[in-house]
Amino acid sequence: MQMLATKMPHRNELLSALARVNDQVCFVLFLDSHVGPELQQLAADRPRDFTPTVFPNNMFAERIYVPVGRLPQFRSEQLITSLGVSFAFAVEQLLLYIEIAIRHWVEVNGITCQITEPIDACLQSCVVKGAKKAIDSNLIKTVKYLRLRRNHVIHAASELTAEFVKSLKYDGPVLQKHWGAKTTIQAVDFSSDAVRTFTADETISLIKLVRICVEEIDNFLAGELEGEQVLKLLERDLLDRQPELKAKGPAIAARRVRKVKKRAFELYALSAKTLEVAHVLGVAI
Repeated sequence: MQMLATKMPHRNELLSALARVNDQVCFVLFLDSHVGPELQQLAADRPRDFTPTVFPNNMFAERIYVPVGRLPQFRSEQLITSLGVSFAFAVEQLLLYIEIAIRHWVEVNGITCQITEPIDACLQSCVVKGAKKAIDSNLIKTVKYLRLRRNHVIHAASELTAEFVKSLKYDGPVLQKHWGAKTTIQAVDFSSDAVRTFTADETISLIKLVRICVEEIDNFLAGELEGEQVLKLLERDLLDRQPELKAKGPAIAARRVRKVKKRAFELYALSAKTLEVAHVLGVAI
């Protein structure tokens, strides 16, 4: 009897969070495209007038208080900052998800694996210790690239770390070939050292890449879950929440089996027959 999970419990929640990040990026780009030409024209027509004069009804015009001719530069810098922050937030979601997924995997399968930083190296180490098959090394390298670039952005570092320089030099060409053959992701140069500058197309592609990493890591770890252990974990959780289901009798047992079976499909996309679930739980119905 082999029951296979095809997703981890937190997958959909994380993908929804990434979809919201993508929506916000698109909204920022929409606003920039809408306001940009008008701002550019004002800067050309009234370059020396200060913002309170040109925008008397804007409550923040006094606070910024610069010549209108400087606003296009502000606009450009603000857009790069917004895209960079969106990228960093998406990667943060990825890194947190990997930790949650590892913890859940080792809990279900009873694997001994210590959570350490960086999380991409931890994932690889745990897989080596407890998985039946190897994880794609390019996936680990991609998470490493995303993590190092995110670190560089949020720490506002002036220079690349030695680790990042090495990653760009040696892993960059490999990742370029790997993802170029596998996806339609455009505008990401894995060897470029211009890691604090973000274009619209690149940011959208990077967030898409984060989503792909989540899906592939999720698929891998879900495939490594032991189906019987998933059912037993769900039963323990169910009985903690509803201790009345510990009572004896076929009617109560059947109810317990139905609830565990339903939960297994909802959280893990794990399909099992009623009698299979009953057998794992050790009950007669």
